Amino acid sequence: MLHLHNNPTDLGDCVTMMCDILEDIQNLDNEFDGNNPCMVTAKEGCLYRCKNQFGEDNPMYAVCVANCYMDLNIIYLNNYLENLPILVID
Repeated sequence: MLHLHNNPTDLGDCVTMMCDILEDIQNLDNEFDGNNPCMVTAKEGCLYRCKNQFGEDNPMYAVCVANCYMDLNIIYLNNYLENLPILVID
């Protein structure tokens, strides 16, 4: 289940989590492009949900949308990491 954040400090936590996942992926997949961590394109669901919750004029709207996208990217990257083949070095 997707947990969406509304607290401005959560964005920093999301960025840290995403960077940790990216590092794990890059350790297992040398060809993964870690310079472009935003894999998920804009989703109408994030914009709609945050607009209904805060309204577009509220500064928390932008924070809500950013956190929503970060949550989606974290899910995407976790799925990518979990589906990487395990490399065995003899």
